[in-house]
Amino acid sequence: MNSNLDNASNEFLMVQGEMAKLIREYDWTKTAVGSIDNWELSLRTTVGIVLNSKFPKFLFWGDDLICFYNDAYRPSLGQDGKHPSILGMRGEEAWTEIWDIIKPFIDQVSNGGGSTWSENQLIPIFRNGQIEDVYWTFSYSAVTNDKGKVNGILVTCFETTDKVNALRELEDSNSQLEFAIEAAELGTFDFNPVSGLFRSNNRLKEIFGLPQKENLDLKQGLQVIVEKDVDRVMTAFQKSMEYASGGKYDIQYTILNPLTSNEHIVHAKGLVSFDDKKNPYKLTGTVQDITQQAIAQTSIETSEKFNRTVLESSPDCLKVIDSEGRVQFMNENGCQLMEIDDFNQIKNQYWWEMWGEDNKDKIKQIFKESLNGNAAHFNAYCPTLKGTGKWWDVVISAANTNKEGQQQVIAVSRDITEQKKAEEQILKTATHLQLATDSANVGTWSFDVKTEKLDWSALHKKMWGYDENTEDLVYSDWHSIIIAEDLEKAFKMIEQARINHSLYEVEYRIKRFNDGAIRWMKSEGKYLYDDNGNALTLNGISIDITEQKNFTTQLELKVRERTEELAYKTLELEKANKTLELTNENLNKMNKELQSFAYISSHDLQEPLRKIQIFASRLTETEKDNLSENGNYLFKRMQAAAERMQSLIDDLLAYSRTHNSEQDYQKTNLNEVIEQVSGDLYEEIEQQNATIDNHKICEINVIPFQFQQLFYNLISNSLKFSSPKRPLKITINAENKIGSELNESTLVPSVTYCHITYTDNGIGFEPQYSERIFELFKRLHPNSEYKGTGIGLAIVKKIIENHNGTITAKGELGKGATFNIYLPVTKE
Repeated sequence: MNSNLDNASNEFLMVQGEMAKLIREYDWTKTAVGSIDNWELSLRTTVGIVLNSKFPKFLFWGDDLICFYNDAYRPSLGQDGKHPSILGMRGEEAWTEIWDIIKPFIDQVSNGGGSTWSENQLIPIFRNGQIEDVYWTFSYSAVTNDKGKVNGILVTCFETTDKVNALRELEDSNSQLEFAIEAAELGTFDFNPVSGLFRSNNRLKEIFGLPQKENLDLKQGLQVIVEKDVDRVMTAFQKSMEYASGGKYDIQYTILNPLTSNEHIVHAKGLVSFDDKKNPYKLTGTVQDITQQAIAQTSIETSEKFNRTVLESSPDCLKVIDSEGRVQFMNENGCQLMEIDDFNQIKNQYWWEMWGEDNKDKIKQIFKESLNGNAAHFNAYCPTLKGTGKWWDVVISAANTNKEGQQQVIAVSRDITEQKKAEEQILKTATHLQLATDSANVGTWSFDVKTEKLDWSALHKKMWGYDENTEDLVYSDWHSIIIAEDLEKAFKMIEQARINHSLYEVEYRIKRFNDGAIRWMKSEGKYLYDDNGNALTLNGISIDITEQKNFTTQLELKVRERTEELAYKTLELEKANKTLELTNENLNKMNKELQSFAYISSHDLQEPLRKIQIFASRLTETEKDNLSENGNYLFKRMQAAAERMQSLIDDLLAYSRTHNSEQDYQKTNLNEVIEQVSGDLYEEIEQQNATIDNHKICEINVIPFQFQQLFYNLISNSLKFSSPKRPLKITINAENKIGSELNESTLVPSVTYCHITYTDNGIGFEPQYSERIFELFKRLHPNSEYKGTGIGLAIVKKIIENHNGTITAKGELGKGATFNIYLPVTKE
């Protein structure tokens, strides 16, 4: 333990925290920096800043680059690593594994190359018992002494490993989603039942035998469905549009590919979104070609000659289940998919027991129905034997009896986990898109060039004054409510967009259908064309910009009004400036006259006062024995009154001189000012047996003469009001902090202040007088107890205000007083 830490000069280490404690206890005499008592001021200051910082900081000091760091940096060192061994160690020894990386940064700063900044840089370090890949964002900057020499390198840093890894995981997740859709060979679609707009990816077009570049019309999709399935598909579609159905669309049907003339069995799944009125506005879903799966299912149901070779060749999980529901066979691919090392682990296990509690009863019921010849198809969640969560697309149906004449069931399960994730992501994206459009108050529309039919979103209809349930809107319904003056412009922009294959954008006014209100609208859109360049549809958005237009008009009017007003104000200001110049000239003359008057008055007042004091003193000395006791008493009263008058005149002169005019700010060491004042008051300090502790005082730009007055009045005030019960002790400290870190409401949060704390252990005062003591001529005690004019602290406050600062006082009767002084340090 370093016993010298009781010294007040080492208060920079008296902070809470693990690292402050370790630094206090460390034997620094064995390092290049030596004993803490001998540390130079710049090292003390920098270590104090590091320990008080809540941000991770590391300090290299001196030629040996001795290591220091704070509590906020401590977690970056991990467990079983460098902490606390690198404290006080030479930098090259502490960071051997990365010295070739960080040494160039240190050299750059040390050689005057300026501070460094690096973001998300990989710098592996030894921690947690091993070398770990760690990413950092950090800055190296110089720590200089008062002569500009670089004494140390301050490293401010924070670890960004989690952030970098999170970004990578997000990129991987997006890539996996895209891969999942491709790998699952899913066709995706998005249908707007209000506008009739049907969009799909290329895989769906490939399944339906349509050209990749062609926009898929819903009618085209229906035309490729085989006739026997059309009604069933339409029934499922209409049912999904009913709110009570939950919006689920799930059906398997057959299509005839017009390009290959081959039949394909597809499985379509989707989810309908409903508005607040339970009206459907979007169907989003997927289509999967399950032809091979369906053929396998049919083959299982009808063939009596399938064998294990066929089963083993399937990429899916195939199971043979006896009439009791026990699994009798699973193909090799199925065991791999279910993460089963040995089929005997599950042989004779009831099939529904493998599905977990949530699905067990449902699977058991489906199995019983399959025994009666009812084939079933469903999707469900089932973990593997090792606990990996997976989703399965399952087809189950009764098969021929085995050789023993027992009924069997075949279950074909396809791993659709990635497909399920892709579907969920697609549905989520579609929902977010619709929410974003509605939240932004944007109406969407689509115009069919051939039929001139308009499909408007519910929000678009509302903006134009149509009922949200209005259907069969056409081109004329749109242009019939456009103001005549703007109609030609709107038509012209539409035609230019069609011819030039460019973006359609126009602002125009409408007369709203329902109430005739005039509204400004902005529409943007783009044509879609066939392979021959013929326009098919014009799709776009519309926004009500009435408020923006009205604001612009009002703003233009205000600008004109303000411009005229400004011109008038300018003329008035020029007149006022001329008047002000004359006033300033008169004021300067008056100030000079006032200064002359103050000097003459003070001189004329003091001259007769001095004569009164001299004559009274002589009379007391020469005529003392000739005067009565009462006469001597009256002469002493007269002398005391003259002394108070002299003190009052001196203090008034001092108060009048505390102004900023013709005064130069100088960088001043306040310790030297305090020492000079202490010398002036040496006899009084010795008489009171007083001590002044002023070890931590900063340098600041001030008017030196005024600050001599300030500390003279503060120390004199403490001597005057010292307690007879104990020796007087005065403590003066200072620190630089920004306003937001100081507990004083009058300070500017972003400005740096020199906070001077002046404390004594005198008689103190009651808290309610904390403001009154700064008032001119205000005294808390009668003349008979304590001498004075009541001007000293008023002078102190005026000096602080001259320097744009603030002073507050607080006291406790019988215990002492504290003065807090806040001075901005920005003025040079």
